[in-house]
Order: sequence, then C-alpha cells, then structure tokens
Amino acid sequence: MKANKQIELQNWWLSVLRRVTQNVMEEEEKRQERIKKTNLKKMGEYRTEADIMDAYGCGVITAAKKDKLLDLLEELDRAAENDELYTMKLELLSEFGQIAKNVIKDQEIADRMVAESQGARA
Repeated sequence: MKANKQIELQNWWLSVLRRVTQNVMEEEEKRQERIKKTNLKKMGEYRTEADIMDAYGCGVITAAKKDKLLDLLEELDRAAENDELYTMKLELLSEFGQIAKNVIKDQEIADRMVAESQGARA
C-alpha cells in the first residue's frame, strides 16, 4: 500500500471512530440530562436527602412521599454515573480501533511481502 493510501485509510478509520465516539458520548449526556430533568421536576423543592428528611420530620410529607423522593434522589445519583451500555459501547469502540490498527498493519506486511517477492523475481 502506498504511503498516501495508508495515510488516507488511517485518517478514515480515525474519523469514523471520532464520529461514533462523539455520538455515543452525546447520547449518554442526553440520557443523563433527561433523567435529571424528569427527576428534579418530580422532586419539587427537595434537592437533598437532608431536605427530604427534614420535611418528613416536620410532617410536611408522608412516609410514602419520603420514600418516593429518596428513590428519585438515588436514581438521580445513579444517572450521574455512566450506564453499562455506554461503557460497553466505549469498550467496543476501543476494540474497533485496535482492529483497525491491525488491519492497516496486516496490509502493510502484505504489501511488503508482495514488493519483496517482486524484487526477488526481477
């Protein structure tokens, strides 16, 4: 493979990886933002566990409401972490990048062998 073709191939692989990685990251950010927005709306004025427990202690909210708010707060905390699907996608992209490097390397070796065999015949 000529040097220019090799550079083109490497650039193409890298551009694909960048685009897909960016899409995966944006998708995860949107997921987290959706959960955050939905849960904050449902939680109303209560933003922390202390707020919830104070309201419950003062009799402002019921035990059922307290439990629901604490569940929403926990879900909000979990949403801040990357979900498993996001992590798996990034791992697959990393593997894809390694495969791309191997394909390019294999092509370089094949081209070198062809060039050597043609040089030996001459």
